[in-house]
Amino acid sequence: MLFKTNRFKIIKAIDEDFNDYLEMVQQPELFKFGALMTQEVQDKSKAKETFDIILMDKKSSTFVVKNNNRVVGILTILYSECLTTYEIGYVVNYKDWHNGIATEVTNAALKYLFQEKNASYVFATTVSNNLASRKVLEKCNFKLEGTLRNNCKLHNTLMDDVRYGITLTEWLRLHI
Repeated sequence: MLFKTNRFKIIKAIDEDFNDYLEMVQQPELFKFGALMTQEVQDKSKAKETFDIILMDKKSSTFVVKNNNRVVGILTILYSECLTTYEIGYVVNYKDWHNGIATEVTNAALKYLFQEKNASYVFATTVSNNLASRKVLEKCNFKLEGTLRNNCKLHNTLMDDVRYGITLTEWLRLHI
């Protein structure tokens, strides 16, 4: 287990998680803002391919978020040795939206990164019109750092990304 919250365990995926993953990636709402290597609903074959790449690769830094042994989301934590920074990203099963999962898991990820991994800075990037994701980051005290214009192509349209970040000093001010 990487870490846990009051409701969730954040752990490496196992083969038995595939059916929950498949259910998640067959929901069109999940892909409104792009997710999990694609921008469209995945059939079983594509889902198995992305599951194996994203979650089952031993070098992967992507984890499942489980509640009562059911996958309700995915958390990615990327470390850049060159920049000595961490980037986080999350996806929540559409059936579980509006239950505070992303906020709870993001706050726990920050605690883990700042306390256990000695991070000095953590950031996240989302497409600018993903207001729910922006709200999660703001609730977790990330600061808007800038707009990356025409940074991603989403459903054949160039979109802006926004980058949010939080430093160890900022996090400590809120948690001591």
